[in-house]
Amino acid sequence: MTRKDISTIVLFLAFLIAFASAFSIKPSLGILVFSSGFLVALIYGSYKVFQIKRNGIEAKATITEIQTDNKGYQKPVLEFETHDGQKITGQPYVSSSLTMARSWSEKAGQAELKVLYNKKKPEQFIIPGYRAQNALTFSILAVFAAGLFIVGLLDFLSIIHV
Repeated sequence: MTRKDISTIVLFLAFLIAFASAFSIKPSLGILVFSSGFLVALIYGSYKVFQIKRNGIEAKATITEIQTDNKGYQKPVLEFETHDGQKITGQPYVSSSLTMARSWSEKAGQAELKVLYNKKKPEQFIIPGYRAQNALTFSILAVFAAGLFIVGLLDFLSIIHV
């Protein structure tokens, strides 16, 4: 387990404790904490992708294998070389496995798949051009989280009662 994995787990546990504490004080406060955390995570993830799109360095990648998760979604494992010669193998920071599941298998082993990577952390990379599904997913989740936040706030202020 890497240091990043441990810090992610600690952050998630701290969020759960804050949520449980707030929910025990008043359920609407718990909803506010939950939806705020959800919104922050969405904004952070969107910002990271935006930064890579804006400042990323382009490279040509090859799909080395297709991994299937426990839900049956296929995700590509890509290999590319950075501008300074470092070989990177991994999965994209964000991938739209729902829309691309059929086409990953067809592209396995082919070269000339473009990626954009973070210069400081090349293991963070995206496949540009497959953003429509991701944008839709992020938008739906953001509307859901914003709706939860509004309902929680209105209930907390005793304007409505849920």
